[in-house]
Amino acid sequence: MKKLTMVLVSLVILSTMAFSEGAGTTGAPFLKIPVGAKAGALGDAIVAAPLGAESIFWNIGALAFQEGLSFNASYQDWLADISTQYVGLSFTQGDLGTIGLGFVNLGMGEMDETTITDPDGTGETFSASDMALTLAYAKRFGEQIGFGLGLKYITQKIAEDSATAFTADIGMKFKLNDQMSIGLAAQNLFGEIGFTEKFPLPMILRGGVIFAATEALNVLAEIDYHADTGMKYSAGAEYVIKDMIAVRLGYKGGYSVDGITAGLGVKFSMINVDFSYGLVSEEALNNIMKFSLGLHF
Repeated sequence: MKKLTMVLVSLVILSTMAFSEGAGTTGAPFLKIPVGAKAGALGDAIVAAPLGAESIFWNIGALAFQEGLSFNASYQDWLADISTQYVGLSFTQGDLGTIGLGFVNLGMGEMDETTITDPDGTGETFSASDMALTLAYAKRFGEQIGFGLGLKYITQKIAEDSATAFTADIGMKFKLNDQMSIGLAAQNLFGEIGFTEKFPLPMILRGGVIFAATEALNVLAEIDYHADTGMKYSAGAEYVIKDMIAVRLGYKGGYSVDGITAGLGVKFSMINVDFSYGLVSEEALNNIMKFSLGLHF
């Protein structure tokens, strides 16, 4: 009963923080682009799941249950020749907790420069990129509660212009028993960014559950609130064969892209290789593939 009360109180606190932001235009929308092939295959219903260093992006509180050292790297083709890369490293220092560093990069390549007098191009090119670096710390309280905090530095660049901002993420994970865990996260809690006009960063509230239906089957569900676009929901299932091959299926709702998702994961000793494929809506330009590599020592 005490654990359930703590979960409910945390939900109320995080919900209040999220809805106080209101809806409207936000800056640095790349912060909302999900990373990781395992997450992608499960419809991004991942906030309660163990992810190692990838938890820096999804729920820093889950880092508290990590043991040893974890490294994750992922790559995804997004839309219109845009790609996203993620690299994360985290390590546990006994009772002191877990420390991690996560880096997200959105690359848009070279683009032709146009002007009012040269609408077909000046012959020059320019580049644009978005980056976020998160320093994370998480600690376990007892065997069932984990809490994490992340400090995030954000920078956006277009040609010679740049903009920067700072913000923070918090996350919690509750292990209710050996079969079920609940994850909660609030991301981009404050801050503004922009080149000529500043806009608030995209506050996101995540809440989800993972349930081990059998030793081989995990079922996941999640509800998110985005301050600028409202409620999102997702669900996924993972079936693990002989602790080596994971078959995954998911679904996302409330988004402009991604409906049904699927993927595979293969484990070789300390190495995990994951792939996912998302079937996106008609207004998107192409389907989304993600690749991830994980090392756990």
